[in-house]
Amino acid sequence: MFQPLNPGLHVRHVRNAPPEPARIDVAAFVGIAERGPVGMVEVLEGWPQFVATYGDFQANAYLGFAVRGFFDNGGLRCHVLRVAAPALETQTTGAQPADRTASALAETTGVRAGAVGTLVQSSATQSQGAQPADGKSTVVASLAGMIAGNVAHLQQPGARPARREIVAVDAAAMSIAWSAPIADAFDLTQPISVSSTARDERLVATVAGNTVTWSHPFEDRFDLSKTIHVGFGAAVASGIIYDEAGDPILTVEAADPGRWGNALSLRIATHFSGDYMSRERSTPDPGDRLSIDRVDRLAPGSLVEISQDGATMHRTVLDAVDRADLTVTLADSLVGFDMTGAADGTKPIHMRRRAATLSVREAGRLIETHEDIDLPTPTAATESPVNDRSRLVRIALFPGATDRWIDAQSPLLERGLLMMQGGRDGTANLQPADFTGAAGLMLFDDIAEPAAIAMPDIMLPDLPAREHLPEDPPEPDPCALCPDPANLPPPPGPATLTEASPGFSQASIEGIQRDMVEHCERRGDRVALIDPPLAAGGRCPDLPDLIRWRQQFDSSYAVTYHPWIDVADPFDRAGRIVRRIPPSGHALGQFALADRDPGRAAPANSPLAFTAAAACPIDDALHAILNEHGINAITARPGRGIRIMGARTLSSHPDWVQLTVRRLIIRLKRGFRRALAWAVFEPANATFEQRVIATIEALLEIEWQAGRLRGATPDDAFRVVIDREAATVDNGEFVVLVAVAPTLPAEFVFLRLTFTLDAMDLAELTATGGWPT
Repeated sequence: MFQPLNPGLHVRHVRNAPPEPARIDVAAFVGIAERGPVGMVEVLEGWPQFVATYGDFQANAYLGFAVRGFFDNGGLRCHVLRVAAPALETQTTGAQPADRTASALAETTGVRAGAVGTLVQSSATQSQGAQPADGKSTVVASLAGMIAGNVAHLQQPGARPARREIVAVDAAAMSIAWSAPIADAFDLTQPISVSSTARDERLVATVAGNTVTWSHPFEDRFDLSKTIHVGFGAAVASGIIYDEAGDPILTVEAADPGRWGNALSLRIATHFSGDYMSRERSTPDPGDRLSIDRVDRLAPGSLVEISQDGATMHRTVLDAVDRADLTVTLADSLVGFDMTGAADGTKPIHMRRRAATLSVREAGRLIETHEDIDLPTPTAATESPVNDRSRLVRIALFPGATDRWIDAQSPLLERGLLMMQGGRDGTANLQPADFTGAAGLMLFDDIAEPAAIAMPDIMLPDLPAREHLPEDPPEPDPCALCPDPANLPPPPGPATLTEASPGFSQASIEGIQRDMVEHCERRGDRVALIDPPLAAGGRCPDLPDLIRWRQQFDSSYAVTYHPWIDVADPFDRAGRIVRRIPPSGHALGQFALADRDPGRAAPANSPLAFTAAAACPIDDALHAILNEHGINAITARPGRGIRIMGARTLSSHPDWVQLTVRRLIIRLKRGFRRALAWAVFEPANATFEQRVIATIEALLEIEWQAGRLRGATPDDAFRVVIDREAATVDNGEFVVLVAVAPTLPAEFVFLRLTFTLDAMDLAELTATGGWPT
C-alpha cells in the first residue's frame, strides 16, 4: 500500500482499470399481482422476494408464473411493475330497483362485467324526546338508514361510546330496538348520537348505460331511499381507531391496494413508557418547559401525562426534546403547577409517556408487532415508525385529532380488533392504457437497467370472476366455559371474490405489443418479448394465423417464442394438473443464463426449468417454417426435454435476423455510454482521441475474448477509426466509426459514435463490404 510518511510532493502512477462490459441480463415485467405497489417499479433478486412483495401465483394473472419462470431458468435480477385499474368512486342516483339486483349509478365509465364493486351507506340521527327507561330502545329524530341487522355506534359527551346491533325499527314510534340495553352507559335525558354504516360487495354481472346489474342482490341493510356510495377499481383496505370519546383518532390503511388487505386485523395495546421526574434547578422552568432527569424514549410528538401533588393531571404533547440539556418543550403551558417547588425539589413534577403497541394479523396469523410507538402529530400526520417498517399497513393521524389518546378496548371495535375492509384488486377494469401509459410502460423510459421487457398478462383469456362463500362457523358448545373475549377467533371473513381478467381483444393486444416494440426501438437498448396469440379454448393457433400475427412486426427489437408452455397449476380444482402460460418469462431467464456463459452463442438449446410440457408439438418441417419467419420454436424431443430451439428477432433485415447480434449491439451501446461518459466537454485534441480509441478497443477486446466476436485476432474481430470528414469537423463533431464481426452470421455491423459539445450519440449502420477505412 502506498503510504507517504515524509512531508513533500509525492507522485503515484495509477493504472486505469479496463472498462467493464455492460450488464444486459436484467429483465422487466409488467402485469397483475395480488398485492404490491401500483405504478411503482420494484427491483427483485429472487422468487421469495416476489412472493414477499407481490404475493403468490394468481388464478387470474400470469405475472407470478412468468417471474418464477425467469428466476428458475437463470434470471438473477428483474424489475416488476404492478398495474391495476384506477379507482372509480361513484354513487346511486335516481330511483333504484326494488329487488336490489341492480343499481343506477352516476358514473360507470370503464366498469365491466366481472369487476368487484363495494357498496357503502352511512347514516346518522339523534335521540329525541322522552326515552324508554330500560334503555332497550331509543326514540330518534329520523330512521333513514337505520335498518335491522346493521350495527350502530352510540355516542354522548362524557359517556363511554357503545356498539349495538339494530334488532328492530318501529316507524310509528320512531324508535330503534337494540340487541342489549344502553341505560347504564348513557344519560337518557341528554341527546345521544346514533350512526350506522352498511357495507357490502358484489360482482358486476352486466353494465348497461349507467345501470350495473349485480351477480346476486345486495343485502337489505341498505336504505334504497338514501344515497349508496359505490366503488370500483383498485382500492386499499382501511379502518379507523377511536379515542376514549369514541371519535376517530387514527386511520389505518393496507400498504397497497387489493382485496388481500381485507384479511388484515389489528389489535392495539397502550401502556406507560418510563417515569420521568423534574430536576432541581437554580431558577424555575417556564410553564412550557420542563427539566427532567432523563430523556430516553422521548421524541417530539410524544404524548405525556404530567402530575404534581396538589395539581390536576395535565396531558400534552412534546414539541421538542433537548437531549444535551435534558429538557422538554411542551405544546402548552402547565397551569396550576408549582414550578418553584419543582425547581427546589420540594414538590417534584412527574411525567409519564403514553405509548402503544400495534399487532397486525393476516387471516388471523400474527405477522408484525410494532412496539412502543408514539402517535403521529398534526404537523406530520403520516410520519410514524410503523410506516417506515411495516410491509402491511400505514397509519395516519385523523384530521382534527390533537392530544387525545387511543381507546384500546373501544366498544366500537369488534372484540378489540380493527377489521380492515374495502380493498379491491382493480383487475377486471384494466384498459390497454394501464399497461402502456404513464403508470405503465412509460415509467421505463427513465429506468435504464432492464435490457428486455415482457407483459404476459395482456395475453390473459376472458376468465370469468369467481366467488367462494366463507365456511359457516362451528356451533358453540353450550357446556363450554366462556372464553376471554379478547382471545376469541376473528369472525368469518367476507366471501372470496376473484375479479375477472381484463380479457383484451386481439386488436388491443397487438396494439400494446406495437407500443412495446416502439418503446424498445426508441430507446435502442432493450428488446420486447411479445407472446404469440392462442386460439379459442387455449389451443395453439393455426399456422396461417400465427404467421399473420407475426407479419405485423418487423423489428430487431422484437422477439417471440412459440408455443406456450404448461406448468404445474396451483389452483387445480377440476382435474387439471397444468396451466398454460406465455413463454416470455422462461425465455428471459434463458437470456440471463446465456449472458453469464460466454461460451454460449445464444439463449437457446438449454433445458427449460419450471415446465411440464410444450402446448403443442413442433416437428422438423414446422420448425423450419417457424425459423424462416423469425418465430423461435420451443420443442420437446425424446431424451432432450423441453428446450428453446431458436434465437431470431422479428426483423426482415439480414444483418439483424440473429438475436445474438441485436443483444451484442445493445451490450456495446450500454458499455460505450458508461465508459465514455467522461468524454463530453473534453477538448478534442490528440490525447482525447487516443483515450477514446483505447477505451473503445478495450471494451471490444473483452467481447472478443468472451467469444462474442469472431476472428483469430482482434483485428479480425473489430475495427475502430475516426471519421475526419471536413463536414463533420466543421460541425464541431468528433465521430468514431466502430465495426464488429459477431460470431453469428451477419457480415459486418457498424456503430457510429458522435461527440458534440454536450452530448454523445450512437447510431447503427449496416454494410456488406469490408472494414471502414
